[in-house]
Amino acid sequence: EGFFGIGKSMKDSEFVCDCSDIDDVIVFTKEGRYVITKVSDKAFFQKGIYYIGVFKRNDERTIYNVLYRDGKNGPHDEALRHQGHHARQGVRHHQGHAQERDTLYVCQSER
Repeated sequence: EGFFGIGKSMKDSEFVCDCSDIDDVIVFTKEGRYVITKVSDKAFFQKGIYYIGVFKRNDERTIYNVLYRDGKNGPHDEALRHQGHHARQGVRHHQGHAQERDTLYVCQSER
């Protein structure tokens, strides 16, 4: 069993949540991308992690509510329900100008 942490090293990392080696992880970044991947001993995700948590495949109840800013069009919200049949790498959860995309808020809810 293990945990998710954010930091430059194990010694300096901030605890996020518990996990096991059979779990999947979902990561949202401030640049407006998300990744779903298997847990590994050590994994590097780009800087600017906004949300990280255990991802449950085939879960029809969980919805990720994302509020983001697009420099051209202003603030937007999106309810993302992803059942995760396949691991996805670097998927952008909204369209916008690369230099002006920012994720402002991510929360997980159940319907």
